[in-house]
Amino acid sequence: MYTEEHLQQHDDAFSDEQISVSMTSSYDSDIFQEKLEIELNKREDKGYRKEKSKMEDGTFFKIESYCTPYTLGGQIRHAISGKRSRCKVGSKDENLFFVVTDTTYNAENPRKLFYNSPEEFERHYRVSLPTEVKLAYLQKKR
Repeated sequence: MYTEEHLQQHDDAFSDEQISVSMTSSYDSDIFQEKLEIELNKREDKGYRKEKSKMEDGTFFKIESYCTPYTLGGQIRHAISGKRSRCKVGSKDENLFFVVTDTTYNAENPRKLFYNSPEEFERHYRVSLPTEVKLAYLQKKR
């Protein structure tokens, strides 16, 4: 026997979505609770953003990302996983990463996104970067 639980969103950024998980047992109930906690934790994270992007063919896809604060000496955060590294903002460690400044929503408060490579950024945002950008990254990384 299936039952469905729906949680209505209260955050404006997520108002067009619902969290929906089917439950068939107490195990499924535990999984639902874990997924719910993960979603709620993401929403409380100030560096987290979930957005829709449009591809050239007109289809949409969702992008989840985590930004790194501009605070000097703060921990660099991976844009896809949200994992914080031991590397510091403003240090030579930044040269190890492909850094993207995202100004799409607020040019006055841009988001700083750190990737392991330009190709990782391309896969995440489903874009192609010019070869010159990739070569400049390789030169900087040396």
